[in-house]
Amino acid sequence: SSSIPLTLFQGPSPHSQAISFQGCAAQMCVFMVLGISECCLLTAMAYDRYAAICQHLHYSILMSWWVSMAMVSISWIMGIITSTTHSSLIFTLPLPSHPIIPYVFCDILPVLRLASAGQHRSEISVMTAIAVFITVTFFLIVTSLLIVTSYIHILGATLAMVSTQSHLKIFSTCSSHLFVVFLFFETASITYIHPQASSASSTQSSYPCSTPSSIAS
Repeated sequence: SSSIPLTLFQGPSPHSQAISFQGCAAQMCVFMVLGISECCLLTAMAYDRYAAICQHLHYSILMSWWVSMAMVSISWIMGIITSTTHSSLIFTLPLPSHPIIPYVFCDILPVLRLASAGQHRSEISVMTAIAVFITVTFFLIVTSLLIVTSYIHILGATLAMVSTQSHLKIFSTCSSHLFVVFLFFETASITYIHPQASSASSTQSSYPCSTPSSIAS
């Protein structure tokens, strides 16, 4: 969704694959805000399912309006802080004069590969790549473990019920969330934890990303 507005704005022009340095940074920042926030929101929704099924007598307390607002606010704050920090680190790295990103948009790994390639490779570039990888992996692992823990408790509560109607009600409550969780984390794990698999299957579209000096000229 972060790349669609640019594509619609440029249309079928001959430079439709070009993006400015500032545009690339903004695209990555928006992408990371949405990704991290969704990761946290999916975890909060898993807790909501747990409270509704396993602690239904205390649901109004566990998931009060203030608790819900706090979860949503924390999710967006985490996304904004993480994306701002990582985008600032990544785009202060030395890049080629006219870098070509072999990807459909300015994602984290393709830009890091540019900064760590050839003569632009430096200790700072390597450390930044490691820090970004650790942070993304940490978010994916911790949030997925929290979601799995919630559904383990939900499964235990479901097995303790004897009513088929209760089972169907729980399934209808959790099925849509489980589908979105599987889709999100499967895609994220293939892209960031197993980047070779993502690179092999990704499209070959490229975005020439001009640096500020190129824009000025």
